[in-house]
Amino acid sequence: MVAAHSALLALLTEQTPECEPDGITVTLTTDDEMGMSLDVVYTRKGLPIAGEGL
Repeated sequence: MVAAHSALLALLTEQTPECEPDGITVTLTTDDEMGMSLDVVYTRKGLPIAGEGL
């Protein structure tokens, strides 16, 4: 989990240096009707600055 966190944070910092994120939250959920989803939220000082969902 730590390796995934570091890799995702490094990719965001490399692609958008102006954002300067300092944290990342990854949420994996499963639902019988919708299936599986993955949400990634990048934060700076505890506030969301970007995100992605799959």
